[in-house]
Amino acid sequence: MTQNQHDRRTILIVDDSPMMIGLLRTVLGQKGYRVLAATDGRKAIERAKAERPDLILLDILMPGMDGYETCRRLREQPETRDTPTIFLSALTETRDKTAGLDLGAVDYVTKPIDAPELLARIRTHLTLNDLRRNLREMNRTLEDKVRERTRELSASNASLKAEIEERRRTEVQLRENKERLKEAQRIARVGHWEIDHVAGAQTWSDETYRIFCVDPGEGATYNTYLDRIHPEDRVRVKADCEDAARNREPFDATFRIIRRDGGIKHIHERRRTDCDAAGKPLRTIGTCQDITERVRMEEENRQLAERLQQTQKLEAVGTLAGGIAHDFNNILAAIIGYTEVSKIRHAEGGDVGASLDSALNACIRARQLVRQIQTFSRQAETEAQPVSVRAIVKEALSFLRASAPADIELRSGIETASGVVLGDATQIHQIMMNLCTNAVHAMKETGGVLDVRLEETTLEGDGREADGGLKAGDYVLLTVGDTGHGIPPETLGRIFDPFFTTKRRGEGTGMGLSILHGIVQEMKGAVTVSSEVGGGTVFKVLLPRYERRARDRSSEAPAVKQGRGRILFVDDEPDIVRSGREILTAFGYDVVSAAGGADALRRFSEAPDAFDLVLTDLSMPKMSGLDLSGRILAIRPDTPVVLCTGFGADVAPETIQAAGARTVIQKPLIAGELSMLLHDLLNPGNVN
Repeated sequence: MTQNQHDRRTILIVDDSPMMIGLLRTVLGQKGYRVLAATDGRKAIERAKAERPDLILLDILMPGMDGYETCRRLREQPETRDTPTIFLSALTETRDKTAGLDLGAVDYVTKPIDAPELLARIRTHLTLNDLRRNLREMNRTLEDKVRERTRELSASNASLKAEIEERRRTEVQLRENKERLKEAQRIARVGHWEIDHVAGAQTWSDETYRIFCVDPGEGATYNTYLDRIHPEDRVRVKADCEDAARNREPFDATFRIIRRDGGIKHIHERRRTDCDAAGKPLRTIGTCQDITERVRMEEENRQLAERLQQTQKLEAVGTLAGGIAHDFNNILAAIIGYTEVSKIRHAEGGDVGASLDSALNACIRARQLVRQIQTFSRQAETEAQPVSVRAIVKEALSFLRASAPADIELRSGIETASGVVLGDATQIHQIMMNLCTNAVHAMKETGGVLDVRLEETTLEGDGREADGGLKAGDYVLLTVGDTGHGIPPETLGRIFDPFFTTKRRGEGTGMGLSILHGIVQEMKGAVTVSSEVGGGTVFKVLLPRYERRARDRSSEAPAVKQGRGRILFVDDEPDIVRSGREILTAFGYDVVSAAGGADALRRFSEAPDAFDLVLTDLSMPKMSGLDLSGRILAIRPDTPVVLCTGFGADVAPETIQAAGARTVIQKPLIAGELSMLLHDLLNPGNVN
């Protein structure tokens, strides 16, 4: 959308907060939008009817008439019912969002707002509204043209009838008319034919001969007609023809015929039989049309509709994944917190300490997996680093040996020097586990052998199908084979399609191999599969070999750095509050915990100079971390404030700056990382 288009766009902000109106006015004004404002629902309705804005940003919690009622009334007004409305609210519950969308809002954005995201959504919904408006106008124009064309066709038909009547009077005109008719039938791929039952004669038009792939020299007979019909359709067509003739009903059917070259045509045929008073057939006339192209286009449209539905499902999965990842982050934060507290209490080591180390390292890998889910939910790019595939495969095999059924034999062959690629360690782990768990599932009833191989290989030629069409070069080859039931040929070509699965309901989503295929392609690699029913399946994953050494991407937690000072720790999750308080205390800090923004603000207001740093969750009900940061800094501007978030999306730097926070860190927090950050903030002259 160009700047000139922005100049013509008007946005109405409805919010009882002058600060929020001012913020939105600044953000929108910088992008060239004309901004209107209203502080309550009634004023908003009056202004919307008078000014006709292009889009409305509507708060929910307002005195008097709330946002829900305002939206409902806007939808009732003819002047504003089509104006797109976006709710801006601090309410984050699903039922709040659902209620807003059910009232007709086009979107729901939670506060605090991310300015770039909000601007992107505004642009999207303005564009969608333009498209809907243009579509309605195009539909009206098309309907007008159809009506006009219908009138023209009606007039043309009347003229054609008069012309036909005139042509009967002269043989010359009749011949001309026949030639024109032949040409019209050729263009429209419509033929006609006639059977004279009294004379026992049958005639076909030239186009009918072409449609049925019959040489005119062979003559037109009923048997010739039946011989051309596809064997699977022949009995049905013959029975329908006889039923129509017996019941004196028109015949209308679609069927296939076989061309001389073995190809298939789709035919639509209509016929009618005229009988005498006694019911004896006198004449049958009919038309046939080659609708092969139409059938092809209908199939393409169907496939496009399926792809659109799959895309919408993927978008829904992405949204769901982001929400689940956030909730899981909170759970993981508590697990990591209590694990690290226990680790600190058992610092002397031993079996307990080793077990806690293993649990903590597993939690760190889980954190990486959650971040990958968050990356998927917002369609962002992952960070590619040199990774040792060998180490990841060995780790996955250790897990599989412990978890695979006893009747499945696990074999492996891993070359010592193999396996450095440029990619994401968690994604490579996902590839390995996806292929192996699928193999185990294929052998769960009969048992068998799961064979995993990792080696380096060199492709000599470019674009060979057996190598997935890759260019010549050095690659890392991961092979996963099983002796399970195999994959039928008719299914093999669809296994990488999103949502395609042969598993029973509840056993799979059909997304595993689709995501795997996408990861491999993003890494400039290829995945191939060979399978035989009853003979097992072999997957081969080729990834470009990386020449440099793999960076040490160890999942072990960094060492804890002790510190001194008093910290106000704020979170709305009780488990995180308890575990965070114990961890920070173990670091050497004096900790005051608060269950939410209001509690934290009260404690800080009572003794502003008693706290050296504030560590607060970003997303909390009633008062967010951004709001709390602003209020704390209004009381004591030099207070270091650190925001924590379980969401994957980055917080805009200008948002952090506006709130006055020093930085934003991702949940779940690891003790070593957190202790280093706190030490650096509280000792600015000795930053690590």
